[in-house]
Amino acid sequence: MTIVSAPVAARPSARHIELSDLLIWLILAGLVAINFALQPSFFELANLQFIFGTSLVLLFAAAAAGYLMLIAEIDLSIGAVLTLVNVTIATVAPGDALLAIVVAAAVGVGCGLVSGSLVAVVRLPSIIVTLALSTVWGGIALFILPRPGGAVPAEFGEWMNSSLPMIATLLLGAGAAWFSRSPAGRRVYGLGSDELGAFLSGIPLVRTKILVFLLSGLLLGVAGVALSGITSAGDPLSGQPYTLKAITAAVLGGISFAGGRGLIHGALGGALALTLITNVVQLAGVSSFYQGIVDGSLLILALSLSRIVTGRWIPLGRTASKKDSPS
Repeated sequence: MTIVSAPVAARPSARHIELSDLLIWLILAGLVAINFALQPSFFELANLQFIFGTSLVLLFAAAAAGYLMLIAEIDLSIGAVLTLVNVTIATVAPGDALLAIVVAAAVGVGCGLVSGSLVAVVRLPSIIVTLALSTVWGGIALFILPRPGGAVPAEFGEWMNSSLPMIATLLLGAGAAWFSRSPAGRRVYGLGSDELGAFLSGIPLVRTKILVFLLSGLLLGVAGVALSGITSAGDPLSGQPYTLKAITAAVLGGISFAGGRGLIHGALGGALALTLITNVVQLAGVSSFYQGIVDGSLLILALSLSRIVTGRWIPLGRTASKKDSPS
Protein backbone atom coordinates (compact mmCIF):
# COMPACT_ATOMS: atom_id res chain seq x y z
CA MET A 1 0.00 0.00 0.00
CA THR A 2 1.26 3.45 -0.89
CA ILE A 3 1.01 5.97 1.93
CA VAL A 4 -0.24 9.29 0.65
CA SER A 5 0.85 12.44 2.42
CA ALA A 6 -1.81 15.07 3.11
CA PRO A 7 -2.81 17.25 1.52
CA VAL A 8 -3.03 15.27 -1.70
CA ALA A 9 -4.13 17.96 -4.11
CA ALA A 10 -0.95 20.01 -4.49
CA ARG A 11 -1.05 23.32 -6.27
CA PRO A 12 1.24 23.42 -9.31
CA SER A 13 3.29 26.48 -8.38
CA ALA A 14 3.28 29.62 -6.29
CA ARG A 15 3.25 31.47 -9.63
CA HIS A 16 -0.21 30.11 -10.46
CA ILE A 17 -3.66 30.91 -9.12
CA GLU A 18 -6.69 28.69 -9.49
CA LEU A 19 -9.46 30.24 -11.56
CA SER A 20 -12.08 29.34 -8.95
CA ASP A 21 -10.19 31.46 -6.38
CA LEU A 22 -10.00 34.41 -8.76
CA LEU A 23 -13.51 34.30 -10.19
CA ILE A 24 -15.29 35.70 -7.12
CA TRP A 25 -13.10 38.81 -7.12
CA LEU A 26 -13.87 39.44 -10.79
CA ILE A 27 -17.58 39.09 -10.00
CA LEU A 28 -17.21 41.38 -6.98
CA ALA A 29 -15.42 44.02 -9.05
CA GLY A 30 -18.23 43.96 -11.61
CA LEU A 31 -20.87 44.30 -8.88
CA VAL A 32 -19.03 47.23 -7.33
CA ALA A 33 -19.00 48.94 -10.74
CA ILE A 34 -22.74 48.31 -11.18
CA ASN A 35 -23.52 49.60 -7.70
CA PHE A 36 -21.43 52.72 -8.29
CA ALA A 37 -23.23 53.36 -11.58
CA LEU A 38 -26.63 53.07 -9.87
CA GLN A 39 -25.54 54.86 -6.70
CA PRO A 40 -22.82 57.53 -7.18
CA SER A 41 -22.45 57.86 -3.38
CA PHE A 42 -21.45 54.20 -3.12
CA PHE A 43 -17.89 54.89 -1.92
CA GLU A 44 -18.87 57.43 0.73
CA LEU A 45 -18.00 56.34 4.25
CA ALA A 46 -21.61 56.30 5.46
CA ASN A 47 -22.66 53.99 2.62
CA LEU A 48 -19.68 51.68 3.10
CA GLN A 49 -20.54 51.45 6.79
CA PHE A 50 -24.08 50.49 5.81
CA ILE A 51 -22.88 47.87 3.30
CA PHE A 52 -20.51 46.20 5.75
CA GLY A 53 -23.03 46.52 8.59
CA THR A 54 -25.69 44.67 6.63
CA SER A 55 -23.08 42.14 5.39
CA LEU A 56 -21.52 41.31 8.75
CA VAL A 57 -23.91 38.50 9.72
CA LEU A 58 -23.46 36.82 6.35
CA LEU A 59 -19.68 37.35 6.39
CA PHE A 60 -19.25 35.41 9.62
CA ALA A 61 -21.88 32.82 8.65
CA ALA A 62 -20.17 32.25 5.28
CA ALA A 63 -16.82 31.80 7.02
CA ALA A 64 -18.44 29.29 9.40
CA ALA A 65 -19.89 27.36 6.46
CA GLY A 66 -16.62 27.59 4.56
CA TYR A 67 -14.45 26.07 7.29
CA LEU A 68 -16.77 23.06 7.49
CA MET A 69 -16.83 22.66 3.72
CA LEU A 70 -13.03 22.56 3.73
CA ILE A 71 -13.25 19.27 5.67
CA ALA A 72 -16.01 18.01 3.34
CA GLU A 73 -18.80 18.62 5.87
CA ILE A 74 -21.87 20.85 5.67
CA ASP A 75 -24.00 22.68 8.22
CA LEU A 76 -27.72 23.06 7.54
CA SER A 77 -28.37 24.47 11.02
CA ILE A 78 -26.67 27.83 10.49
CA GLY A 79 -29.89 29.83 10.52
CA ALA A 80 -31.23 27.98 13.56
CA VAL A 81 -28.01 28.59 15.53
CA LEU A 82 -28.15 32.30 14.68
CA THR A 83 -31.77 32.42 15.84
CA LEU A 84 -30.93 30.61 19.08
CA VAL A 85 -28.09 33.05 19.80
CA ASN A 86 -30.37 36.00 19.06
CA VAL A 87 -33.26 34.97 21.33
CA THR A 88 -30.87 33.91 24.12
CA ILE A 89 -29.25 37.34 24.10
CA ALA A 90 -32.66 39.03 24.10
CA THR A 91 -33.82 37.09 27.16
CA VAL A 92 -30.67 36.46 29.21
CA ALA A 93 -28.60 39.61 28.70
CA PRO A 94 -30.79 42.41 27.33
CA GLY A 95 -28.79 45.21 28.93
CA ASP A 96 -25.24 43.90 29.36
CA ALA A 97 -23.16 43.89 26.19
CA LEU A 98 -20.22 41.95 27.65
CA LEU A 99 -22.44 39.25 29.12
CA ALA A 100 -24.37 39.06 25.85
CA ILE A 101 -21.15 38.45 23.88
CA VAL A 102 -20.06 35.72 26.31
CA VAL A 103 -23.50 34.08 26.10
CA ALA A 104 -23.46 34.26 22.29
CA ALA A 105 -20.02 32.64 22.11
CA ALA A 106 -21.08 29.93 24.57
CA VAL A 107 -24.26 29.12 22.65
CA GLY A 108 -22.44 29.02 19.30
CA VAL A 109 -19.58 26.86 20.61
CA GLY A 110 -22.05 24.59 22.41
CA CYS A 111 -24.01 24.00 19.22
CA GLY A 112 -20.76 23.34 17.36
CA LEU A 113 -19.66 20.86 20.01
CA VAL A 114 -22.91 18.88 19.74
CA SER A 115 -22.77 18.80 15.94
CA GLY A 116 -19.06 18.01 15.83
CA SER A 117 -19.35 15.18 18.37
CA LEU A 118 -22.17 13.52 16.47
CA VAL A 119 -20.26 13.80 13.18
CA ALA A 120 -16.72 13.04 14.33
CA VAL A 121 -17.28 10.64 17.23
CA VAL A 122 -20.57 8.92 16.38
CA ARG A 123 -19.68 9.20 12.65
CA LEU A 124 -23.10 10.34 11.46
CA PRO A 125 -23.41 12.23 8.15
CA SER A 126 -23.19 15.98 8.78
CA ILE A 127 -26.01 16.74 6.36
CA ILE A 128 -28.42 14.59 8.40
CA VAL A 129 -27.09 15.68 11.78
CA THR A 130 -27.28 19.39 11.09
CA LEU A 131 -30.66 19.12 9.36
CA ALA A 132 -32.05 17.39 12.46
CA LEU A 133 -30.34 19.81 14.82
CA SER A 134 -31.76 22.76 12.91
CA THR A 135 -35.22 21.71 14.07
CA VAL A 136 -33.92 21.14 17.61
CA TRP A 137 -32.26 24.56 17.86
CA GLY A 138 -35.28 26.19 16.23
CA GLY A 139 -37.60 24.48 18.71
CA ILE A 140 -35.51 25.63 21.66
CA ALA A 141 -35.52 29.18 20.28
CA LEU A 142 -39.30 29.12 20.04
CA PHE A 143 -39.51 27.76 23.59
CA ILE A 144 -37.30 30.59 24.87
CA LEU A 145 -39.09 33.31 22.91
CA PRO A 146 -42.36 32.23 21.24
CA ARG A 147 -42.84 35.60 19.54
CA PRO A 148 -40.64 38.59 18.64
CA GLY A 149 -39.77 40.65 21.68
CA GLY A 150 -37.22 41.17 24.38
CA ALA A 151 -34.31 43.55 24.00
CA VAL A 152 -30.64 43.50 23.13
CA PRO A 153 -27.88 45.78 24.44
CA ALA A 154 -28.13 49.21 22.84
CA GLU A 155 -24.40 49.09 22.05
CA PHE A 156 -24.99 46.39 19.44
CA GLY A 157 -27.08 48.70 17.26
CA GLU A 158 -24.53 51.50 17.64
CA TRP A 159 -21.71 49.17 16.64
CA MET A 160 -23.54 48.04 13.51
CA ASN A 161 -23.91 51.67 12.37
CA SER A 162 -20.23 52.50 12.84
CA SER A 163 -16.96 51.48 11.20
CA LEU A 164 -16.68 48.45 13.49
CA PRO A 165 -18.13 46.00 10.90
CA MET A 166 -15.40 47.06 8.46
CA ILE A 167 -12.74 46.48 11.12
CA ALA A 168 -14.31 43.12 12.04
CA THR A 169 -14.22 42.08 8.37
CA LEU A 170 -10.52 42.94 8.13
CA LEU A 171 -9.80 40.96 11.30
CA LEU A 172 -11.80 38.01 9.97
CA GLY A 173 -9.82 38.07 6.73
CA ALA A 174 -6.50 38.39 8.58
CA GLY A 175 -7.43 35.48 10.84
CA ALA A 176 -8.34 33.36 7.82
CA ALA A 177 -4.98 34.16 6.18
CA TRP A 178 -3.10 33.17 9.33
CA PHE A 179 -5.13 29.99 9.78
CA SER A 180 -4.55 28.78 6.22
CA ARG A 181 -0.78 28.98 6.76
CA SER A 182 -0.78 27.50 10.24
CA PRO A 183 -0.19 23.79 11.05
CA ALA A 184 -3.86 23.51 12.06
CA GLY A 185 -4.91 24.96 8.72
CA ARG A 186 -2.73 22.52 6.81
CA ARG A 187 -4.31 19.67 8.75
CA VAL A 188 -7.77 20.96 7.82
CA TYR A 189 -6.90 21.08 4.12
CA GLY A 190 -5.24 17.67 4.34
CA LEU A 191 -8.30 16.15 5.99
CA GLY A 192 -10.60 17.66 3.39
CA SER A 193 -8.45 16.55 0.47
CA ASP A 194 -8.19 12.89 1.47
CA GLU A 195 -9.41 11.59 4.83
CA LEU A 196 -7.60 8.27 4.46
CA GLY A 197 -4.38 9.96 3.43
CA ALA A 198 -4.72 12.36 6.36
CA PHE A 199 -5.19 9.45 8.76
CA LEU A 200 -2.15 7.63 7.38
CA SER A 201 -0.16 10.85 7.72
CA GLY A 202 -0.92 11.02 11.42
CA ILE A 203 -3.54 13.78 11.43
CA PRO A 204 -5.94 13.30 14.40
CA LEU A 205 -9.22 13.13 12.46
CA VAL A 206 -11.70 13.27 15.35
CA ARG A 207 -9.98 16.13 17.14
CA THR A 208 -9.51 18.13 13.95
CA LYS A 209 -13.16 17.76 12.93
CA ILE A 210 -14.43 18.76 16.36
CA LEU A 211 -12.13 21.79 16.45
CA VAL A 212 -13.44 22.94 13.07
CA PHE A 213 -17.03 22.56 14.28
CA LEU A 214 -16.13 24.54 17.41
CA LEU A 215 -14.56 27.29 15.29
CA SER A 216 -17.64 27.35 13.08
CA GLY A 217 -19.87 27.62 16.15
CA LEU A 218 -17.80 30.48 17.55
CA LEU A 219 -18.11 32.37 14.27
CA LEU A 220 -21.88 31.81 14.33
CA GLY A 221 -21.94 33.19 17.86
CA VAL A 222 -20.33 36.39 16.62
CA ALA A 223 -22.74 36.44 13.69
CA GLY A 224 -25.60 36.12 16.19
CA VAL A 225 -24.36 39.23 17.99
CA ALA A 226 -24.36 41.11 14.68
CA LEU A 227 -27.85 39.80 13.90
CA SER A 228 -29.06 41.05 17.29
CA GLY A 229 -27.61 44.46 16.48
CA ILE A 230 -29.60 44.54 13.24
CA THR A 231 -32.91 43.30 14.69
CA SER A 232 -32.57 45.26 17.99
CA ALA A 233 -34.75 42.56 19.59
CA GLY A 234 -35.22 38.82 19.76
CA ASP A 235 -36.97 37.08 16.89
CA PRO A 236 -37.44 33.28 16.73
CA LEU A 237 -37.38 33.43 12.92
CA SER A 238 -34.58 35.95 12.43
CA GLY A 239 -31.88 33.55 11.22
CA GLN A 240 -33.88 31.48 8.74
CA PRO A 241 -32.55 33.04 5.49
CA TYR A 242 -28.89 32.69 6.38
CA THR A 243 -28.36 28.95 5.90
CA LEU A 244 -28.83 29.08 2.14
CA LYS A 245 -27.08 32.44 1.86
CA ALA A 246 -24.00 31.28 3.79
CA ILE A 247 -23.58 28.10 1.74
CA THR A 248 -24.15 30.04 -1.49
CA ALA A 249 -21.50 32.59 -0.50
CA ALA A 250 -18.96 29.85 0.26
CA VAL A 251 -19.62 28.03 -3.03
CA LEU A 252 -19.59 31.29 -4.98
CA GLY A 253 -16.24 32.02 -3.34
CA GLY A 254 -14.70 28.85 -4.74
CA ILE A 255 -14.92 26.47 -1.77
CA SER A 256 -15.72 22.93 -2.88
CA PHE A 257 -18.30 20.66 -1.27
CA ALA A 258 -15.77 17.85 -1.77
CA GLY A 259 -13.40 19.49 0.72
CA GLY A 260 -9.77 20.53 0.69
CA ARG A 261 -10.18 23.20 -1.96
CA GLY A 262 -10.86 26.91 -1.75
CA LEU A 263 -10.10 29.87 0.50
CA ILE A 264 -12.10 31.46 3.32
CA HIS A 265 -11.34 34.81 1.69
CA GLY A 266 -13.39 33.61 -1.26
CA ALA A 267 -16.35 32.93 1.06
CA LEU A 268 -16.03 36.48 2.41
CA GLY A 269 -15.99 37.80 -1.14
CA GLY A 270 -19.06 35.69 -1.89
CA ALA A 271 -20.88 37.18 1.11
CA LEU A 272 -20.09 40.72 -0.04
CA ALA A 273 -21.18 39.80 -3.57
CA LEU A 274 -24.56 38.54 -2.35
CA THR A 275 -25.05 41.77 -0.38
CA LEU A 276 -24.22 43.86 -3.44
CA ILE A 277 -26.59 41.78 -5.57
CA THR A 278 -29.36 42.47 -3.05
CA ASN A 279 -28.45 46.16 -3.20
CA VAL A 280 -28.68 46.14 -7.01
CA VAL A 281 -32.07 44.40 -6.84
CA GLN A 282 -33.34 47.05 -4.44
CA LEU A 283 -31.89 49.95 -6.44
CA ALA A 284 -33.53 48.53 -9.57
CA GLY A 285 -36.91 48.61 -7.81
CA VAL A 286 -37.43 44.85 -7.87
CA SER A 287 -39.74 43.55 -5.14
CA SER A 288 -38.05 41.89 -2.17
CA PHE A 289 -40.42 38.94 -2.64
CA TYR A 290 -38.19 37.80 -5.50
CA GLN A 291 -35.07 37.65 -3.30
CA GLY A 292 -35.57 33.95 -2.60
CA ILE A 293 -35.64 33.25 -6.33
CA VAL A 294 -32.41 35.20 -6.71
CA ASP A 295 -30.68 33.33 -3.84
CA GLY A 296 -31.67 29.87 -5.08
CA SER A 297 -30.68 30.68 -8.65
CA LEU A 298 -27.32 32.00 -7.48
CA LEU A 299 -26.57 28.77 -5.62
CA ILE A 300 -27.25 26.73 -8.76
CA LEU A 301 -25.17 29.15 -10.84
CA ALA A 302 -22.33 29.04 -8.30
CA LEU A 303 -22.30 25.24 -8.35
CA SER A 304 -22.27 25.23 -12.14
CA LEU A 305 -19.39 27.71 -12.29
CA SER A 306 -17.51 25.70 -9.68
CA ARG A 307 -17.74 22.58 -11.83
CA ILE A 308 -16.49 24.49 -14.86
CA VAL A 309 -13.52 26.32 -13.34
CA THR A 310 -12.31 23.84 -10.71
CA GLY A 311 -8.82 22.59 -11.55
CA ARG A 312 -8.12 25.37 -14.06
CA TRP A 313 -5.02 27.39 -13.27
CA ILE A 314 -3.86 30.81 -14.45
CA PRO A 315 -0.08 31.41 -14.67
CA LEU A 316 1.03 34.64 -12.93
CA GLY A 317 4.54 34.57 -14.30
CA ARG A 318 7.33 32.25 -15.37
CA THR A 319 6.56 28.73 -14.20
CA ALA A 320 9.15 27.32 -11.84
CA SER A 321 11.42 24.96 -13.76
CA LYS A 322 13.09 21.84 -12.48
CA LYS A 323 16.31 23.83 -12.17
CA ASP A 324 14.57 26.39 -9.92
CA SER A 325 12.85 23.74 -7.82
CA PRO A 326 14.45 22.59 -4.58
CA SER A 327 15.87 19.09 -4.70
